[in-house]
Amino acid sequence: MERWRGKLLAFIHETYRAIMREERLYARANLDKIRWLIVLGRYMEMGEHLDGPYGAWTKIEGKRSKLEEKKLNLLNKWGSDRNCHEIMKTMRVMIPEIIRLNACLSSLMDIEPNEDQMKKIIKMAT
Repeated sequence: MERWRGKLLAFIHETYRAIMREERLYARANLDKIRWLIVLGRYMEMGEHLDGPYGAWTKIEGKRSKLEEKKLNLLNKWGSDRNCHEIMKTMRVMIPEIIRLNACLSSLMDIEPNEDQMKKIIKMAT
């Protein structure tokens, strides 16, 4: 859980930095990693194991997916082209789900959610 949270915050920050450097492909790749980490959090929330290597999208969509249709639809909505403004906009739209998952997973694992600290860190990069 702590590693998951740390990686999310790191990729949010790195996406912001990539955009500031106008490294659009790198920013978009980081956005996909944020999306993948959200999926990982959803699987942890369901008590499921996400089969496949870190960052791989196999079995996340299609017939082998364990995600509800509603959550799959959100993943599709969180797509973005290489436009820096759109990447930042997409990342901001993902934040409520990240905060929700952090609270849920922290409760499941009986650890402090550190929500104020998370929001403060996220605000600096969005």
